[in-house]
Amino acid sequence: MSETTIFDNLNKEVNGSDNLWVQEDGNTGLGVQFRLFSAAVVSRVRVRLSREGWNGFSGPTGHISGRIYGSHTNQFRDENDYADGLVAQSANDVTCEEIWSNEEGAIVEFIFGGVELAAGIYFLCLWSSDMIFEDPETQNQMGVIRWQGTDSAVSNVGYVTFWFSGAEGGARWGSYREWD
Repeated sequence: MSETTIFDNLNKEVNGSDNLWVQEDGNTGLGVQFRLFSAAVVSRVRVRLSREGWNGFSGPTGHISGRIYGSHTNQFRDENDYADGLVAQSANDVTCEEIWSNEEGAIVEFIFGGVELAAGIYFLCLWSSDMIFEDPETQNQMGVIRWQGTDSAVSNVGYVTFWFSGAEGGARWGSYREWD
């Protein structure tokens, strides 16, 4: 099985972003649904992230890893769908301090080492369990990590998912509808 590009919008103009926000349980996660029309091997994933500082800080600190999950509903572009069932986690993580603090951001690479995915619906998620957004001494917000968005006309990208610590029955990934 040869490697393939699942979706690529890294070279398009940035026109928006979604933010990683720490939840009550101390975790943060954000992901996007994608579909594969045929089996693929994922060895690395590249995303564009930026780091913005507030209140005199350079931005949040901590580490971010990449994760691939299955789909809860297994329905493409279902606004009730969310990430469910961890398939793979990146072998590396990125420290927040490595992410550039400018509007275009930095292309960050997560290594998966040849994960074989069958045709189907998945979520690519960013995850952190140690990101610090609030200065412990002053309680001022330090800033945010932004997952940069582009105008991309690809037909294989769907709704976002997010980590939802306030979910009924306990913390879990949440759907686009729950977020709205």
